[in-house]
Amino acid sequence: MREIDDITYNEIFATTLTPILIYFWATWCMPCKMKTPMIENLAQQFEGKVLFTKADSDLTSEMKKLFEIKGTPTVIILNKGMVVKNIVGKNITHENIELILNELL
Repeated sequence: MREIDDITYNEIFATTLTPILIYFWATWCMPCKMKTPMIENLAQQFEGKVLFTKADSDLTSEMKKLFEIKGTPTVIILNKGMVVKNIVGKNITHENIELILNELL
């Protein structure tokens, strides 16, 4: 999973043709600590098909504005530069994300 920030996200989005998942998290966020292993597992499952990225919510104010992030954890799924899905908190499940990504592929 690639870490991104306000500086690197434009480069990544401009050069990536596959769907992109952005995982907004924070070091102090307990639900994030519980969701991170699941996101990492999905990143392995979809390796080469979906670009999994991770953005620290405390260090990405521009991205948070762009994607209207209100809390953590949040998952944004993009395809062809467009937001396909915005998933927040308890709705971030392995099954939910897997279903959405399989529909895109």
